[in-house]
Amino acid sequence: QKKFQIHVAINKTKIKNKNLRIFSAKNKNLIDDYVKKNQIDAIINFAALTNLEFCEKNVNLSKKTNYFLPVYLAKVSKKFNLKYVFISTDNFKFKEKKLSENSKIETLKVYSAHKRKSEKEILKINHKSLIIRTNFFCYGNKNRKSFSDVILNSIKLKNKIGLFKDVYYTPIYWKYL
Repeated sequence: QKKFQIHVAINKTKIKNKNLRIFSAKNKNLIDDYVKKNQIDAIINFAALTNLEFCEKNVNLSKKTNYFLPVYLAKVSKKFNLKYVFISTDNFKFKEKKLSENSKIETLKVYSAHKRKSEKEILKINHKSLIIRTNFFCYGNKNRKSFSDVILNSIKLKNKIGLFKDVYYTPIYWKYL
């Protein structure tokens, strides 16, 4: 924030931070107009609907957020010659233990199917895009606790929690990402 001017497009979430330039992104035209009027160098897309069960029940909303929006932002980045970073997901199944760029991917649910479809389309639109397959963790907010919050609170309360034995992922703390 000290080195760059950060612009944040939001839909519903309220953010209070005097160092950020916040604008509404309720429709596509607002994003185009904003990019045109401001000196934007890059788009970093953190937007996602990540609740897997919710995505299964709300397929159209998942598609809108996890497929249509990322693809639209790729088109904006191409149109205005901007760098585009898409935060995808690591919610895939792989047969290989050692992965490469060409590893065969198996989607697990609606969420990962939309993210994978986005990746493919983004690279067709703007092959210079950077796609990061990760799972970042951070503190949740008062309305929605993060997975890390649940684990930390359980440890603090000395409650037993059940976790997974067969799930592998690539988490990174949000500040490092």
